[in-house]
Amino acid sequence: ARMEATCAQFLKLWNAQEEPFEDFEGLEAANTRFFGGLRELGAEDIRKAALTFAPATARSYDGMHPRHCGMLSEKGRQATAYVLRAMADVGFPPRPADLALYKFIPKATGGVRPIALFTGLYRLWARSRAPETAAWERRHAAPYYSAAKGSSPIHAVWAQAARAEQAREHGEHMVAYMLDLE
Repeated sequence: ARMEATCAQFLKLWNAQEEPFEDFEGLEAANTRFFGGLRELGAEDIRKAALTFAPATARSYDGMHPRHCGMLSEKGRQATAYVLRAMADVGFPPRPADLALYKFIPKATGGVRPIALFTGLYRLWARSRAPETAAWERRHAAPYYSAAKGSSPIHAVWAQAARAEQAREHGEHMVAYMLDLE
């Protein structure tokens, strides 16, 4: 009963549905817009991405350690690259690899914090796209993004407070929006 209540709470909070996504109209165009400009992955990209995971990194719940793909033959790594490209083209991984399990970690202040556990294939896909992700973050960097590399929420709050104080000293106006995920 407690687990069902927790799941119901997060379904409502995330505006989620229990049924799988089935509305594919326009999905191909959206994926082309988001993923169409990505470079093709090759066998060497898979090897490099796999080796970025520490050996002590936990296996995924599917039993796959992301480094496993780095141990494949070149043809095996190239086939994996094709699967990862298909995932981007379609918009999601194949059915067995599209699951994320959530572990609810108790908070010291009460309640729980959900942690998503992804499959090894999805983790490898995300890591293989790290260079493009980092480049995108650099192109879109802004001092008010606290989720950027090298930043923190505390820094964002402090910077906004300092800007507000400076504006007040100069007789100027300032508006700040601080958004957080709950």
